[in-house]
Amino acid sequence: MPRPTHPRSAQYLRAPQNQFPISNFRLPADWKEPLAQGRLLLLSCFPAAHRRVTAELAARRNEFVAAIADQVWFAHIAPGGKMQRLASSVAAWD
Repeated sequence: MPRPTHPRSAQYLRAPQNQFPISNFRLPADWKEPLAQGRLLLLSCFPAAHRRVTAELAARRNEFVAAIADQVWFAHIAPGGKMQRLASSVAAWD
């Protein structure tokens, strides 16, 4: 899957979905420059004890990222799906 291109001044947050612990995350080559420039933040809200992504952990990760983000954008929301529930939750925070 191709990665989108972004302006060189943009700032981004990534919460890798399947890397426990995050210290084992293999950094893609095209993320090294933004990380070194302070434009990319990698984080995890889970301790190293979690070894697998479950539906519950994924939902908690998504809510955590939405909570600390300045803006939340959903590319696709399926009616009745998990992203719709998250979007409704985020909308209620305002």
